[in-house]
Amino acid sequence: MNYYYQNSEETMLCVLRLYHWFILMRQGILTKNYLDSD
Repeated sequence: MNYYYQNSEETMLCVLRLYHWFILMRQGILTKNYLDSD
């Protein structure tokens, strides 16, 4: 149960990260500096 909770939490963070990246791409704010910092 604890493992499942941690796994689902990591998945949620990954989804949020991808969603945030998608928003930046869509708004055209994704610059070379952002890529380098990541």
